[in-house]
Amino acid sequence: MNTNVSEWYEKKEHIDEMKGWDRGKLKIWEQRVANNFPVRAKILDIGSGMGREAFALYSQGFEVVGLDASKDAVDKANEESLMRNCKLIFYYYDGEHIPFGDGMFEVVIIWSQTFGLLYGKSYKDSFLKECKRVLKPEGLLSYSGHSCNILGSIIMTVLMTINFIHI
Repeated sequence: MNTNVSEWYEKKEHIDEMKGWDRGKLKIWEQRVANNFPVRAKILDIGSGMGREAFALYSQGFEVVGLDASKDAVDKANEESLMRNCKLIFYYYDGEHIPFGDGMFEVVIIWSQTFGLLYGKSYKDSFLKECKRVLKPEGLLSYSGHSCNILGSIIMTVLMTINFIHI
C-alpha cells in the first residue's frame, strides 16, 4: 500500500476529522447500489475507515465486517461499535492480504474512492484477485471510482469473472 495514504490515515487530526462524518445514512448512489445486495448479505467493507458505510448498512439489516489499513481508524470504529452495542467488528490489515477465508462474503464493497488509492496495475490485479477469493461464487463486488477507465485492460480479466456494480 502507498505509504502516503497510510501516513494520512494514521494522523490523529485526520482520525478526529472522520469522527464527524455522518454515519446515519448512505449517499444516494450508495443506497441505489445497496438495494441490489441480497437481503441480510454478509458484506466486507474494504477501506471502512471510521465505518460510515458499515454502520449504515448494518442498520439496514446487513451483516458487515470492516477492514482498513489504519489501526487508529479501526480502533475508533470498534469503540463506536461497542458504544452503539452493534455486532460490527472492524479489522486492521496490511492493505494487500485480506485476512479471511475463501468464499466468506456475498458482497465486497470498496467505496469512498478507496480503489483509486491502489497504485500500479500489478497491485490492483492482485488486490482484485484477493477480493474474488473471499467472495462466494455468485458474490458481488462494488467499488466507487471516478471512471471505469481506472480499471485498465489487465484488471478487466479479473473482473470478468466477478459480478460487480460500478456507478
